[in-house]
Amino acid sequence: MKWTGWKSLSTLVIAALALGTVVIQAERAGASKTIELRNSIAGTGCEDLGEYLFILNQLSSGSDAPATIQVVLSGGGTINVALSKLLNKNAHYSLLESDLPAGEVPVNAFAVVPDSYRGNFVISHVPCGTPSPSPSPSPSPSPSPSPSPGL
Repeated sequence: MKWTGWKSLSTLVIAALALGTVVIQAERAGASKTIELRNSIAGTGCEDLGEYLFILNQLSSGSDAPATIQVVLSGGGTINVALSKLLNKNAHYSLLESDLPAGEVPVNAFAVVPDSYRGNFVISHVPCGTPSPSPSPSPSPSPSPSPSPGL
């Protein structure tokens, strides 16, 4: 093989190695995507636990679980919620009702997951509202005084 042939072959090998390194680095860096809840918070059943429970299921591994998710509040603000439990390949994020600003409720949530993630991001349950106090019986009206005779 002539010098130009070896030079071309070595250039091709170096390019292939460089491309392989870029692909490996991209996999290590973890290409990611942002996903939002698949179900509506408003239509979710309640449990008397005082929490909003968000779940990322079907993770490839526990290390794919984001450290936090972002919850959008009714007033337009957001709150970051930390991973509270990893159960098998399901990540749980618990937002206590008491951790919300007064008068605010969650309306949506987002998570950054690996690009290969194919599971579901859902809200499992919301806190049940405290029951409204039942109205107190109103006192019976006292009888009106009857008019005096002769007036």
